[in-house]
Amino acid sequence: MNGGAAAARQRAESGGGASRWLGCGDRAVVLTQETVPVTLRFPPSLFLLCVFGANGAAPAQDLQTAFASVGAHRTTEGARLVGPGYTARVDRDGLEFVPLLGSNAPREFPLRVRPVSMHRGEIVVWERGDESVATLVESTSLRREHGTVTEVYEAKVGGVEQSFVVAERPVGAGDLVVHLEFTTDLRLAFAAADGLRYEADGIGGVTVGAVTGVDARGARCAGALRVEGTNVEYVLPAEFVDRAAYPLVVDPLFGSAFFVGNAAVGTDDAPDVAFDATTLNWLVTWRVATSATTGEVRAQLVSFTGTPIGSNILVDTSASATHRPRVANVNATDKFVLASVHRTVSGSIPFHTLQVRTVDAATGAVSSALGILSASPGDFVVGGDSRAGFFGFNENAVLVYMATASGSTDTTSVLIHGPSSGAPTVASGFSTLHSTSGSAGHLAVTRHAGNAGRWLVVWGSDFFGGTPPFDNILGRVVDSVGSVCTPVVSLASFDVQTPAVATRDGTSFALAWRNDLTNRVNVRPITYAGPCSSGTLTPGVTSDPVSASGLGSAPAIDFATDKYVLAWRQSNLLSPTHVRVKSLDPATCGACSAEQAVETSAAAQNDPAVAAWWSGSSALGDTALVVWEDAGVIRARRHEATGGGGYAGLAGGCGAGTGVVDHVGSPVLGDSTFALALTGASAPVIGVVIGLSELSAPCGPCTIVPALDIVLGGGGPHPIPVPCDLSWLGLQFWSQWVLLVPGGCSLVPDLGFSSARRYTIGD
Repeated sequence: MNGGAAAARQRAESGGGASRWLGCGDRAVVLTQETVPVTLRFPPSLFLLCVFGANGAAPAQDLQTAFASVGAHRTTEGARLVGPGYTARVDRDGLEFVPLLGSNAPREFPLRVRPVSMHRGEIVVWERGDESVATLVESTSLRREHGTVTEVYEAKVGGVEQSFVVAERPVGAGDLVVHLEFTTDLRLAFAAADGLRYEADGIGGVTVGAVTGVDARGARCAGALRVEGTNVEYVLPAEFVDRAAYPLVVDPLFGSAFFVGNAAVGTDDAPDVAFDATTLNWLVTWRVATSATTGEVRAQLVSFTGTPIGSNILVDTSASATHRPRVANVNATDKFVLASVHRTVSGSIPFHTLQVRTVDAATGAVSSALGILSASPGDFVVGGDSRAGFFGFNENAVLVYMATASGSTDTTSVLIHGPSSGAPTVASGFSTLHSTSGSAGHLAVTRHAGNAGRWLVVWGSDFFGGTPPFDNILGRVVDSVGSVCTPVVSLASFDVQTPAVATRDGTSFALAWRNDLTNRVNVRPITYAGPCSSGTLTPGVTSDPVSASGLGSAPAIDFATDKYVLAWRQSNLLSPTHVRVKSLDPATCGACSAEQAVETSAAAQNDPAVAAWWSGSSALGDTALVVWEDAGVIRARRHEATGGGGYAGLAGGCGAGTGVVDHVGSPVLGDSTFALALTGASAPVIGVVIGLSELSAPCGPCTIVPALDIVLGGGGPHPIPVPCDLSWLGLQFWSQWVLLVPGGCSLVPDLGFSSARRYTIGD
């Protein structure tokens, strides 16, 4: 039995054992005290995609076509890996990655990555030679076996993941180091221990993500990248190699970033983003500081493949330099509703007006402005509607804003009609959600109203006044006709601030916020029940899903088909502030993926915002766009909330009518629908054998591939629900069906066997 897989299964069943903390650089990781056999996985996070693409129209393909194009295709030399923003070739020498930079690029700019050797101290673990190797092309990846070391290259929507697998604990002492050669005509624009960025100025390029070790129980350790000319090293610390539970898995970055705003100008900040399912376009909006008191509001259409469409859209040339613009999508009319603060000057006195415009999701055309509040507001937010329209219904967004007058701060909601043509209008009366003589701020609203047609509005409030943090995060539900459905409810309390909220369906919600007592980002599920006239909000158990060390703040959250996507700002004393992302369990809001930094950067990253396809009414994929500010420029990156896992068809079948091996769902963290299936069998099915290691025992024309660890009787499908447990990440198992038909094996002459499959749990 594979020790790592067995340990992972044991932990999943028992909840783990005794643990201790193991230091790793500036991090700490948890390791159990079990001793298990060794299977070491040491993949650095090499995830590659264009840093920013050429301006131009979105590709003429739909989402399903794009997903079909992601995968591995066998060639005479190895495999070609393809995705929406890249193409890659894998051969005996390694990987050649080509970012698709568009018509602005005069030619291709490939990055060639050639693994040379792996060492631990003076001991050579593996060295590239002319030896023959076994190559297996799976559904989305290529695996090349070099004895005790395996190279793996996996195609994903966001890029290519490179990894190395070591079958036994490396002998010797010291760090484990993989030596590689990088060759490219791209300029090395940035190099640090946690990532590299290669760019062609003004066009785009490639990012190489951080090296991270993740052991069989979910313990993590940051490795390092070292660069000298074309020589690159992936380094995993000796302490972690010695003490980790095996197998050891590396969590990849999810793709590379691209410029959205004014590259290298340094005047852009405060981005927001929304998605339209009909056009498959995001709209990113942000503010531009033209002086200390004046600014502009700009926007940019971005295709679902992560390509900016056309040039910047100038929304308002005379805007407040201190208010963050907000945007939401109205699916029924394919309009983005954008709210911002307009600034005018009469004599020497400035006046501010909260205004709303629509932006066409296909063309970027901006409507005339609708004035909402002829005074400088406090916070304001916009929530859209992802439902289809009929007879003028479901064509509204909700605008919520704060205004202070006569010592009272009022939080007010109003429905805004975003028509298919013309300027927006007020669709309903104004409703006061809350009034306080204390302090209030940090408004947030769900990006859409879900199928139920309800937005959850939340804000910080402190009865005694003063600056944040607040005593409470309060919330109310507003429905799609403007009715207020619940009383004011306290959803989190005691030194809380910067709430963010998302919904799956207008009934189930997730609330994220910064806890100033712990300097952490917390998340909790919230459920709504009852009719709008007497609805109730019930907070669930608080989760602390962040594993990175340091201070967490500024959360942003959205729902993406099967999981919530959480982005936040993470800071510590040893590195600049970075934006990080991870997926969350929709039921508990606990961690349901590995944790990833959006990009390597020498500058502080701030103001994250996230919008998923789901919030624009697309359930065809689990992609979200994360946007943030980096040294005064706006950057963005796509994130997959749920990967596809991995599986490979293997030989071993014998006997007539054994059918076709298949599965339901995906072998990924959090997929409760995953099940083993067999279709088209004409012989009676006895059951399926599941092995946590590979046996590969030949018997006549048959090969019994999996170890005989688990047998499930009957024809299935046999459910294997995968929990949101990071200790399952990278777990492998083998399956093969047994049928009542002569297969030719003398040991079991009455039995036949289907072909086998190997599954790898992804996130």
